[in-house]
Amino acid sequence: MSTGPGPFALAIGVAALALVSCGEAGEAPSRPPRIILVSMDTVRADHVGGVGAAATTPALAGIAGQGVTLQNFYAASSFTLPSHMSIFTGLDPIEHGVWREEAELNPNVFTLAQILGADGYETAAFHEGGYVAPRYGFDRGFETYTEFPRVDVVDGSLSMVTDWIRDHRGDRYFLFVHTYAAHYPYGGWERYREAGGVAGRLDDSDLPGLRQRWDDAHARRQEGRAPEEVPPAVRSRCTLYNQLAETHGELLGCGDNFLSIETLDSEYAEADLAAIRDGYDARIGQIDRALAQIRETLESLGEWDDTLLVITADHGEAFLEHGSAQHDYIPFDEVMRVPAILSYPRLLRAGGVREIQEATWHLDLMPTILGLAGIEFPGRSRGVDLSSVLRGESSLRGDRTVHPAVLRLAHREPKPPRRVAVRGRLKYIEGDAAFGDERGLLFDLEEDPGEVQNLRASRADDFRALEDSTTAWRAALEPQPARHRTSGRLLSTDPEVTVPGIELSPRQRQTLKELGYVD
Repeated sequence: MSTGPGPFALAIGVAALALVSCGEAGEAPSRPPRIILVSMDTVRADHVGGVGAAATTPALAGIAGQGVTLQNFYAASSFTLPSHMSIFTGLDPIEHGVWREEAELNPNVFTLAQILGADGYETAAFHEGGYVAPRYGFDRGFETYTEFPRVDVVDGSLSMVTDWIRDHRGDRYFLFVHTYAAHYPYGGWERYREAGGVAGRLDDSDLPGLRQRWDDAHARRQEGRAPEEVPPAVRSRCTLYNQLAETHGELLGCGDNFLSIETLDSEYAEADLAAIRDGYDARIGQIDRALAQIRETLESLGEWDDTLLVITADHGEAFLEHGSAQHDYIPFDEVMRVPAILSYPRLLRAGGVREIQEATWHLDLMPTILGLAGIEFPGRSRGVDLSSVLRGESSLRGDRTVHPAVLRLAHREPKPPRRVAVRGRLKYIEGDAAFGDERGLLFDLEEDPGEVQNLRASRADDFRALEDSTTAWRAALEPQPARHRTSGRLLSTDPEVTVPGIELSPRQRQTLKELGYVD
C-alpha cells in the first residue's frame, strides 16, 4: 500500500499541471480516461503477434489489429528490476540506479504513477512481487499496490482485476498489471510425459526417490558447501524436469535451474528444447487469455474504445540460441527485443499506422503515455513521445538509435555493464568474452536475425559509428543515484562496485527463490 503521490505535487506545482489539463476526461481522444499498463514478464517478441503466433496469442493479435505494434522494440535492460524501473521513470538504468537488491529509487525521481496520480488519475496495481516489489520504490504514487503469488494475477485472482475495473466504471484511473506467468519454470511436464517425450528416461514414479536422494542439493549450494556429485544422466533428466515443472517448489535438487548445453541429453536435445519452448508458449497463451478477459470486461462496460492499453514485457528469454538460457547477462534479441502494443481504439483504430518499424524501447513508454494523456513530462526524458507517430502525424527517423544496457542479475556476482545499440537494421554489442567476442559485435538483423555472422571487420565504418554513438550516450547520462534501503545513503552509479547488501526477509527470499534468482 502506498501513501499516494507524496512530494510530487509540491515539487512540480499544481499550477504547472493545470496548464496541460485541458477539458474533461474523455472529451478528446488525446485524453484517455483509463490507462492500463500490462507487463508480461519474460515474454520475448518473436513468441507473440504475427501470423505464426496467432494461435498462441489471438487476443494480442486482435488488440494489435486496432492499435499499433512497435515491431523493433527493446528492453531497457536484460533483467526485471532495472527494466521495470525504466518503464516507470523514463530513465536509463544507469540514471535511475535501481539494479541492485539493496537499491531504492531516489526520492527526487518521479514515477509514472506519481505523475498520473497528481493529475487526478486513481492509481492501482496488481502484481506478482519479486523484482517489482514495493521495496525498490515501485509503489510510489499508487493508492493500492497489491501483490499476489506467481501466475495468480492471470489465473486464480484475475477476477479481482476485472472486478476492480467494473467497480471503477466511469472513473479516471491508471492500472498496472504484472505477471510472471511466462517465467521459469515453464510448466508442461504432464503434457510432455503424456506425449511420450520422457518415456524410458524419467517416470512420475521416479520423482519421490529423486527428491529424497537429492533433497539437500540446493541447500548445500546456498550454504557454500559442495553438493554431492550428481551422475550426468541423472542431472540431465532432473534439469529437464525442472524446466517443465509448474512451480519452483517442485524442482529437483539433482537438476539445475539454468538449462545448459552440457545438461542436455544430445539424443533428445531437439525434442526436449521443443517441449520447453512449448511450455513457455503455453504460459504466454495463459496471459493472452487474461488479456482477452480484460478486454471483454471493458467492452461490457462500454469503455474499451476510450481505454489506453499498453502491453509490453521487461525482457525476453533465451533457450540456448547463443549457448545461454533464461535472461542473465545476455545481449541478444531473444532477451533484449520484447513486444510492445498500444491500443486506444477511438484514436488508433481508424488510423493508417499499424506498425512502427524504427527502433523504439522502454524509455519511450512513459513520455508516450503522458503525451497521449496531455501531461508534460517533468524534467528531461531520455525517450521519445511517440503520440504523434501513433496518430500518423509524424514519423521517426530511420537512423534513430536506442541503447539498452546489459546488466547482471542483482543476486549474482557483478559483471561489467555492456551496451547494445540498435539503429535501423544494424545492431551493435559492446565486446565481452561472455558474448563470444571481446572486441565487439555487429549484426545485420534483416539478413541475419539469429545474430550469427559478426560483421565488425567487413563493415568497420558502421561498427565505429555505433560504437561512437554508444560512447556518446553513456557520456550524456545524468545519474540520480539510488539510495540504500536501510542506511539511506546514496549508492554508486557504477554497477561493478560492490556495496554492503541487506538481509532478505524469509518471504522476500522465498519469492525470489520461486523465480529462480536465489537457491
